[in-house]
Amino acid sequence: MSRLEMLLESGAEVLRNEFSRNLNEVVENLDTAKLSVALQTAIDNAILSQHHEQKGIITYISFSALLSSILTQQYSFGINFYDEQFFVDAIDVFSEWNVKEIAPFIESDIEVVKKQLQKEFVGVCESELLEIKHQHALAYLLVCGHFLESKLAFVLKNLQLANLKTAQTVIVTLGLYMEKQTTIYRFEVGK
Repeated sequence: MSRLEMLLESGAEVLRNEFSRNLNEVVENLDTAKLSVALQTAIDNAILSQHHEQKGIITYISFSALLSSILTQQYSFGINFYDEQFFVDAIDVFSEWNVKEIAPFIESDIEVVKKQLQKEFVGVCESELLEIKHQHALAYLLVCGHFLESKLAFVLKNLQLANLKTAQTVIVTLGLYMEKQTTIYRFEVGK
């Protein structure tokens, strides 16, 4: 077992307890208005791309946790619209749903686990704590994903979709990156 694995194992219960304690407050702090703005920006970009004949009929909308946002501690999801070409789309329609509200919770959890680990291990370094933080952030991003899934129907009803050319049914997916997506919602535009 590597040292990092030992640190993760030792701190797992503390992180789990802190995460559980914070869960309701995290969900309360997430904002459907920010999600709506990010999604409407993506819709507007898709409409513009379609107007310039750079994007076809939209068949998929993907929400991907931006791994770079974990590294920068800015925590966000990329929103991409795909036409029938899907992976070979020449023009990405990109918007970002920022969920920085989770940052203080992650920081607080890491401070608690840091104190415990420094009691148990000699020389716990910042790079080890940073790796633990990156992995712990995924749990909070998962909560954001569940929030997205629970609010998506409500948010979509309130957006301006009239000029967006879509397939009869649009599939919405969620994942850590584009290759690992799970369908979370299907909707028919105009219904």
